[in-house]
Amino acid sequence: MYKRQDQSSITRLHLRFGYIFEQRKDLEAALEHFAQSNALEDMVRALTQQGWELLHSPRRERLRRLIEALPEQIRESNPEILYMWGYSQMTSEPQLAILRMQTAADLFHKAEHYQRELRVLADLTTLFFLETQLDQVMVSAMRSVRVANLVRDEWSRGAALVCVAAMLFVQGRELATLGVARHAFAPVSYTHLDVYKRQA
Repeated sequence: MYKRQDQSSITRLHLRFGYIFEQRKDLEAALEHFAQSNALEDMVRALTQQGWELLHSPRRERLRRLIEALPEQIRESNPEILYMWGYSQMTSEPQLAILRMQTAADLFHKAEHYQRELRVLADLTTLFFLETQLDQVMVSAMRSVRVANLVRDEWSRGAALVCVAAMLFVQGRELATLGVARHAFAPVSYTHLDVYKRQA
């Protein structure tokens, strides 16, 4: 009985420290304490809210290991976790990164979270280009343009135009690529997304 009480007290203590470290923006320490207290919901919440900052730091591999320590069902069903997991592997394991980011994009689309879907697709298009999978560049870029038309804000307009430029470049149309690229960084109307159709 006393051992159960001691274990319960330790679990509550880990949970408390997890919240404290999370408030202090020490995500790595917070996740460690949440893991010790088996607080999976808190781990997922902290990861999705603060994980990107850790991903863009030298501790990227540490975050990847923390994600991989989550139960498979959580990793495979949460699109934000999948996105971060794939993003963390873009340089080390690009093919695995592609698979996980494609799944994340599909889950975001199913949930009608089109802004997040477009973010994933933009990174996927870049990764396909770096991996010289040019047929997939075309597929991903065209999907990005379609999703951008659902979002219709400034960032999505720019992302879509960059994807249009990528498609033109893949087709060997350098002058058209430069023309579209200029629009991507200019304060022009959203109708410039039709430029690819005019150039085709």
